[in-house]
Amino acid sequence: MLSGLLRRLRRTAVTASLFAALAMPVLSQEVVAPVSSAITSTGVILGGTVSSDGGSAIVERGVVFSQSSTNADPVIGGPGTTVRSAPVAGTGAFTVSAGALVPATDYTFKAYATNSLGTGYSAAATFRTAANQRPAITVAGGQVRHYATGSLSVARTVHTATLLGDGSVLVAGGVGSSTPYASAEIYRPETG
Repeated sequence: MLSGLLRRLRRTAVTASLFAALAMPVLSQEVVAPVSSAITSTGVILGGTVSSDGGSAIVERGVVFSQSSTNADPVIGGPGTTVRSAPVAGTGAFTVSAGALVPATDYTFKAYATNSLGTGYSAAATFRTAANQRPAITVAGGQVRHYATGSLSVARTVHTATLLGDGSVLVAGGVGSSTPYASAEIYRPETG
């Protein structure tokens, strides 16, 4: 009776070890230290470090990012993600530029590396783009200067624009493509 119990325990232990071995992920490349720098209202420098190739040459490395409100865990092919590949593959530190970002917005990013074993990612990190640095209109020396910001949701002329206490602008009425508009929208110069 005791020997039968020992045999069952050994089989169970061997079976548990086999299942554990099968469930263990294959070790691949290791990507660490996601970094962000030179953050502006519409751009940033992102990067990371590929500390190990897992025994197979790194064929691509870079950064995947998204607006945090859309996807707080970005991976290649995920919803709302953008990929920026580094120009040189391999191990070590790298950086890439990302532009056309939305001002005053939170982003989440991960560094990644791809080899024949698959794609590995760093931990997620975040950054926030700066607000636009210039107002849409300034007056200097009696001259009005206009600066490009984002667009209104509806293009219109002959409208009213009222500056509100929080810096946003209430835009009402107007004409677009010779059609009068009976609508209004809030425009935020810092984000468009």
